[in-house]
Amino acid sequence: MRRFNKVLTIAVLTGLSTVVLAHNHQSSKGYHHNSHHSQHCSKHKQHSEFSPQKREALMQLRVENKLAKLTQKFDLSAEQQQQVRTILQQKQQKMKALKQDYRNQIQALLTPEQKSVQTPKN
Repeated sequence: MRRFNKVLTIAVLTGLSTVVLAHNHQSSKGYHHNSHHSQHCSKHKQHSEFSPQKREALMQLRVENKLAKLTQKFDLSAEQQQQVRTILQQKQQKMKALKQDYRNQIQALLTPEQKSVQTPKN
């Protein structure tokens, strides 16, 4: 059963990775390969342009990657894997809520002129 879970996890990660990498490949054609700063800014911009579905897929990919590492490190059972997956997903939701909370707090402090300035999501 553990082997099946590992194979299933690898299959899911491979599928999600393929989708993300395909998108990144298409989006990266405008990179200036000699400039680290340019690459960083382009990657940051790409993430903010992801659809909600792609962002959700990335979040799930991060959960599954972390789960795979923990499963390998601690030889987790199927039940433990599900419990850890739930913990990791809850952590992500809390972080998402925390980010939204601090954005709201900052927005509340801004003047109307400052609010009109377009800011990145992160």
